Amino acid sequence: MTTAAAVEQAIALIDSQAYDLAMLDMNLNGSKTYSVADSVADALAMRGVPFVFSTGYSDRA
Repeated sequence: MTTAAAVEQAIALIDSQAYDLAMLDMNLNGSKTYSVADSVADALAMRGVPFVFSTGYSDRA
């Protein structure tokens, strides 16, 4: 198991290792994992790695 706390770190790990699957938090240290060029989701998709999104955010206070 590998974890990353920032988008740049996640992409570097994806570039250096093979993965069977991934679970992505919607937000890594203030950066979205899905909506910017060179996003984590794009990096995984380009390599054919299946992934799911998760989040700890809620609309409940």
